[in-house]
Amino acid sequence: MEIRVIRGIFYSKNLFTNNSIIIELMNFLAHLYLSNEDEDLTVGNFLADFIRNKDVENLPESIQKGVQLHRKIDSFTDAHPLVK
Repeated sequence: MEIRVIRGIFYSKNLFTNNSIIIELMNFLAHLYLSNEDEDLTVGNFLADFIRNKDVENLPESIQKGVQLHRKIDSFTDAHPLVK
């Protein structure tokens, strides 16, 4: 089974559409979990996939940190040998 990562989400060629939805949900839940119950990190972590870089600077610093955390998590996951 080949596993790929696209935008921080694990995909497999052998997965059906319903499983892809489950994987997206798990990705979302993982980002929430890694926010460590910090509300601003959680908001930033949620917004990160939907906000452009030039708009991040308009957010409060504490929410910017959540966006940065989300993107670091995605970068780490995308570069991990298990998913290459």
